[in-house]
Amino acid sequence: MKTAGGTPRGGNVTTYNGCPKDVLQFSFDDGAKMACAYRLGWQGGGDAFALALGCNLNASAPADFDEANQTLEMYTCTDPSHCDFKKALAPPAAPAKVAVEVEVEIEVEAAGASAASCEAISTCKECGAAAGCSWCLGRLIQAGKALPGMGHCFGESTAEFSCSGLTLAQDCSVYKCPWFEYYAQTPANCSALTSACGAETTADDPDFKRDYPASAYLSADKCHQSCVDPTVGCTGSTCAKTHTCNASSTCSSCETVDLPAVLQGIQISNNYTAGLWTFAFTLSADKHVYTAVNVTSPAGETTAYTVREYTGATAIFAAGTVEHGVRLDGLSNNGALGKNIYLAMGKTATVPNFGEVMYEAGGSEWALLGCEFDYNGKPISGQYKPLNCKIGSLSL
Repeated sequence: MKTAGGTPRGGNVTTYNGCPKDVLQFSFDDGAKMACAYRLGWQGGGDAFALALGCNLNASAPADFDEANQTLEMYTCTDPSHCDFKKALAPPAAPAKVAVEVEVEIEVEAAGASAASCEAISTCKECGAAAGCSWCLGRLIQAGKALPGMGHCFGESTAEFSCSGLTLAQDCSVYKCPWFEYYAQTPANCSALTSACGAETTADDPDFKRDYPASAYLSADKCHQSCVDPTVGCTGSTCAKTHTCNASSTCSSCETVDLPAVLQGIQISNNYTAGLWTFAFTLSADKHVYTAVNVTSPAGETTAYTVREYTGATAIFAAGTVEHGVRLDGLSNNGALGKNIYLAMGKTATVPNFGEVMYEAGGSEWALLGCEFDYNGKPISGQYKPLNCKIGSLSL
């Protein structure tokens, strides 16, 4: 295994289980062990497979791939004869990276109280009644590691804790948006999105512990503002949605959509350049359109392009008078740990096809990763769980 740190690590796979729980366990030559939950091919492209790993070092496997101490997003080509990643494991002349790493990182705020006594409390009601304790409705981070589950009591004066979600002291009253009615139902239960916000509930509501958990808000107004049929982007003049609770046919009536401004990943073309690539985009004011992009190679060389004729699926990247046709895939879908974006760039202004451009002289293809956000602008995994996403050295 070779992660973003750049140092290869040898060992053996000791356990490989599929459904009902996808688990990989490794035993490394240095004596360390690692247990991982994984998801394969959640959002693969035409020329690549995507693998999401959530791993705990020297501990049992996490409950799911987005609840681990360390999370990794990896790619491999569907045609290894033209994209052999083995050469990337050779000692590089310059630092090189093969995996795009998504780390759980938290700024720990000073808090308080007896951690041991607070941690033993299992309900928000009891937690709020205990002196020096607060309830985290969301993901609780302890010393940089995310605890399993979506609700925990913690000591306010204990600096090792931080809450990614709502922090509730004495009052456990909240309002909920039942996203499970939207994403887990076919067809989506549209009326539930608006009706649920009018009824107050508590942080102990079991709907906050579902696979598609409800979102919590401190006021009914904030809940109503956020609990709406989400827009996922525009293609031409058409507004695309994941479901159809609210009819919308033009981009002018779409809500603002934050496309990933920074993407990082690997090149998967024939004779690719091993290492980590960065695409840093400038977006229009309404967030629908890329207007410029800086592409930085593993060697640190940056090429600036103007982005023209962007539609969400195709674009033109222009460096001076030289134009390159570009095809994108994945903007409207979430991946396991973020957005898996596949980008193909041709040597001319003609928009290339995936697959063909891999073997075209002067053409290139990349498998990239960007952070995924919920409708409050908070980073989440593909399972809509809170996840503080960090792409490479850039926090988004």
